[in-house]
Amino acid sequence: MKTIDTTKLDDDKADRVRRSHAEAIREIQARPALGMIVIPNVVLADNVRTTIAHGLGRAPSWIGPSVISGAATAGVIVEFVDGVDRTKVIDIAAVFYGATITIDLLVVP
Repeated sequence: MKTIDTTKLDDDKADRVRRSHAEAIREIQARPALGMIVIPNVVLADNVRTTIAHGLGRAPSWIGPSVISGAATAGVIVEFVDGVDRTKVIDIAAVFYGATITIDLLVVP
Protein backbone atom coordinates (compact mmCIF):
# COMPACT_ATOMS: atom_id res chain seq x y z
CA MET A 1 0.00 0.00 0.00
CA LYS A 2 1.30 3.44 -0.84
CA THR A 3 2.14 5.89 1.92
CA ILE A 4 0.40 9.25 2.03
CA ASP A 5 2.46 12.26 0.97
CA THR A 6 2.83 14.68 3.89
CA THR A 7 4.35 17.57 1.92
CA LYS A 8 2.84 20.85 3.13
CA LEU A 9 1.41 22.92 0.30
CA ASP A 10 2.03 26.68 0.09
CA ASP A 11 -1.66 27.53 -0.34
CA ASP A 12 -3.54 27.14 3.00
CA LYS A 13 -6.84 26.10 1.39
CA ALA A 14 -5.16 23.53 -0.81
CA ASP A 15 -3.21 22.19 2.17
CA ARG A 16 -6.43 21.82 4.23
CA VAL A 17 -7.95 19.81 1.38
CA ARG A 18 -4.78 17.66 1.14
CA ARG A 19 -4.87 16.97 4.91
CA SER A 20 -8.59 16.14 4.75
CA HIS A 21 -8.02 13.68 1.91
CA ALA A 22 -5.03 12.15 3.69
CA GLU A 23 -7.12 11.62 6.85
CA ALA A 24 -9.94 9.99 4.88
CA ILE A 25 -7.48 7.69 3.08
CA ARG A 26 -5.87 6.67 6.39
CA GLU A 27 -9.30 5.74 7.77
CA ILE A 28 -10.03 3.59 4.72
CA GLN A 29 -6.62 1.91 4.86
CA ALA A 30 -7.20 1.00 8.53
CA ARG A 31 -10.34 -1.04 7.71
CA PRO A 32 -9.74 -4.78 8.16
CA ALA A 33 -11.66 -5.73 5.01
CA LEU A 34 -9.12 -3.84 2.92
CA GLY A 35 -6.66 -6.66 3.55
CA MET A 36 -9.13 -9.46 2.88
CA ILE A 37 -8.19 -12.34 0.66
CA VAL A 38 -10.21 -14.85 -1.31
CA ILE A 39 -9.02 -18.45 -1.41
CA PRO A 40 -10.67 -19.79 -4.58
CA ASN A 41 -11.96 -23.27 -5.34
CA VAL A 42 -11.74 -24.81 -1.87
CA VAL A 43 -12.97 -28.40 -2.12
CA LEU A 44 -14.57 -29.78 1.05
CA ALA A 45 -15.54 -33.43 1.35
CA ASP A 46 -18.70 -33.93 3.41
CA ASN A 47 -17.96 -34.41 7.15
CA VAL A 48 -14.16 -34.20 6.71
CA ARG A 49 -11.96 -31.61 8.44
CA THR A 50 -9.89 -29.66 5.94
CA THR A 51 -6.92 -27.46 6.87
CA ILE A 52 -6.31 -24.43 4.65
CA ALA A 53 -3.27 -22.13 4.85
CA HIS A 54 -4.31 -18.47 4.58
CA GLY A 55 -1.00 -16.54 4.60
CA LEU A 56 -2.26 -13.58 6.65
CA GLY A 57 0.41 -13.85 9.33
CA ARG A 58 -2.24 -13.42 12.04
CA ALA A 59 -5.54 -14.97 12.98
CA PRO A 60 -8.44 -13.90 10.77
CA SER A 61 -11.19 -11.83 12.35
CA TRP A 62 -13.78 -13.37 10.03
CA ILE A 63 -14.12 -16.10 7.42
CA GLY A 64 -17.03 -16.77 5.12
CA PRO A 65 -17.90 -19.01 2.20
CA SER A 66 -19.15 -17.97 -1.21
CA VAL A 67 -22.17 -19.59 -2.77
CA ILE A 68 -21.80 -23.33 -2.32
CA SER A 69 -21.71 -25.58 -5.38
CA GLY A 70 -22.15 -29.32 -5.54
CA ALA A 71 -24.31 -29.84 -2.44
CA ALA A 72 -26.96 -32.58 -2.38
CA THR A 73 -28.74 -31.13 0.69
CA ALA A 74 -28.57 -28.07 2.91
CA GLY A 75 -25.66 -28.11 5.31
CA VAL A 76 -23.33 -25.95 7.32
CA ILE A 77 -19.63 -25.09 7.29
CA VAL A 78 -18.02 -25.23 10.73
CA GLU A 79 -14.64 -23.94 11.87
CA PHE A 80 -12.51 -25.75 14.45
CA VAL A 81 -10.31 -23.54 16.64
CA ASP A 82 -9.10 -25.78 19.48
CA GLY A 83 -5.49 -26.83 18.90
CA VAL A 84 -5.31 -24.90 15.61
CA ASP A 85 -2.71 -22.19 14.96
CA ARG A 86 -5.14 -19.71 13.42
CA THR A 87 -2.25 -17.34 12.60
CA LYS A 88 -1.32 -19.83 9.86
CA VAL A 89 -4.33 -21.99 8.97
CA ILE A 90 -8.09 -22.32 9.03
CA ASP A 91 -9.54 -25.72 9.93
CA ILE A 92 -13.08 -26.16 8.54
CA ALA A 93 -15.53 -28.90 7.60
CA ALA A 94 -18.62 -29.10 5.43
CA VAL A 95 -21.31 -30.93 7.40
CA PHE A 96 -24.63 -32.41 6.20
CA TYR A 97 -24.19 -31.44 2.53
CA GLY A 98 -24.35 -35.08 1.40
CA ALA A 99 -21.63 -34.52 -1.19
CA THR A 100 -18.28 -32.87 -1.78
CA ILE A 101 -18.75 -29.12 -2.18
CA THR A 102 -16.67 -26.33 -3.67
CA ILE A 103 -16.52 -22.78 -2.29
CA ASP A 104 -14.46 -19.64 -2.51
CA LEU A 105 -13.39 -18.72 1.03
CA LEU A 106 -13.26 -15.06 2.07
CA VAL A 107 -10.74 -14.39 4.85
CA VAL A 108 -10.65 -11.02 6.62
CA PRO A 109 -7.58 -10.12 8.76
